[in-house]
Amino acid sequence: NGRRQSYAHPPIARMTNTYILNGSANADDVISSTESGVYVTALSLRVQGATIEGLRLPSALAGTLTAAIVWAYGARTMGRFGGAVAGLVAATTILHVHLSRQGFQNVFDGLFAIVVLAALERAWSESRRDLFILAGAALAIAQHFYASAHALPIIVLAWIALRFMLEGRRAAERWRDLAAMAFVFAVAAWPQLTLVLEHLSDWL
Repeated sequence: NGRRQSYAHPPIARMTNTYILNGSANADDVISSTESGVYVTALSLRVQGATIEGLRLPSALAGTLTAAIVWAYGARTMGRFGGAVAGLVAATTILHVHLSRQGFQNVFDGLFAIVVLAALERAWSESRRDLFILAGAALAIAQHFYASAHALPIIVLAWIALRFMLEGRRAAERWRDLAAMAFVFAVAAWPQLTLVLEHLSDWL
């Protein structure tokens, strides 16, 4: 099936010809059998009720936060004008708007990506271990969301490798901060990492 192509066309759900027959398992059994997951919409649905608004609220908040952080990070690295342009682009691209309003968890990948990269850059420039730890935690939590976040650790490793190439011995002095970041990542991402190792072919 097709997806929504632009504002001029109504959204079309995928897999509209898929039917699932009734089974013997109840809802609690289905949830408890899930090996790994983050129930992001649970709180929203409890507050808003089982409504479209309740389902879409987490994605809308994630999309809004993403644009705000892109603006703030852009202002820090490129000046106020650069930050405003970056935030505007992030907030108005068709894909971002689409994911933010449709209730898809894909939109969280952008949020975690900018949190990780902004925290890591600032941690590196200001020698702040708390921000290294934040970057590690956000990087780990991202692994529990959409599959494209699996590429984020590779991007982070490439960024760190580039820093080592450019700074040499000065970069090596940050090994304690990087170790703290790696430790937090390993602990927080462990459930997902074990799942990946058990089903490596599916993950790839």
